[in-house]
Amino acid sequence: MPGESEGTFRTPTLRGVALTAPYTHAGQLKTLKEVVQFYNDGGAADSFSGTKDPLIVPLNLTEQEVDDLVAFMESLTGDPVPEALTQDISKP
Repeated sequence: MPGESEGTFRTPTLRGVALTAPYTHAGQLKTLKEVVQFYNDGGAADSFSGTKDPLIVPLNLTEQEVDDLVAFMESLTGDPVPEALTQDISKP
């Protein structure tokens, strides 16, 4: 889209995130727990292609905190949203 920086991604809502696997722009993470663990470990240390933002550092979450975060994200799934509300009407 015009005006967007190369390599940037538009971040979608977390509503229904448990239903949107696989995760990441390349789809390499299959579960929400894998996503949380990926970031908890500070992102990919090996086999990473591209530029890793220096702000991505280990989160040092406990296993219970990882499980709690996954449970929270899973709780964001509810009744389907009417299709009219899913249309992107933002202006570039």
